[in-house]
Amino acid sequence: MKDQGRRAEAVSPPSVFRLQPAPHAMPRLLLVDDNPDFRTVFQRKFTALGYEVLTAPDGVRGLQLVLDRAVDLVVLDLRMEYRSGLETLRLIRSVRPDARVIILSALIDADAQAEARALGVRAVLLKPIGIKDLAAEVRQALEAGE
Repeated sequence: MKDQGRRAEAVSPPSVFRLQPAPHAMPRLLLVDDNPDFRTVFQRKFTALGYEVLTAPDGVRGLQLVLDRAVDLVVLDLRMEYRSGLETLRLIRSVRPDARVIILSALIDADAQAEARALGVRAVLLKPIGIKDLAAEVRQALEAGE
């Protein structure tokens, strides 16, 4: 068989192969809130707005999702079973110091608000909040991180 001038070039494997999280086209939000009705409404509304939404019913599962998935913004309730929102926030900061976090809670005392701000949250919001206002805060938090 006659070689027609084509050569096969050897391809060497890269010396370092690192697994990178798969890129995602839609911003990925994580809502950590113990109220199942609120999680359902949040997921439905923000999915309709073009976000990918993950939810967790408590800080234990929320932290696990932060560890396992690339999350663009965490929306975190303060008052939950198993682990408080502030404790969850401290743990998130210990593993993902640059994580963008918004606190969204029905009850926020001055000390909790001060600690959350000291831990670098993007916003501290009170429930109830309209979806338009919440969506604006989410957009602002995501844009501030770019």
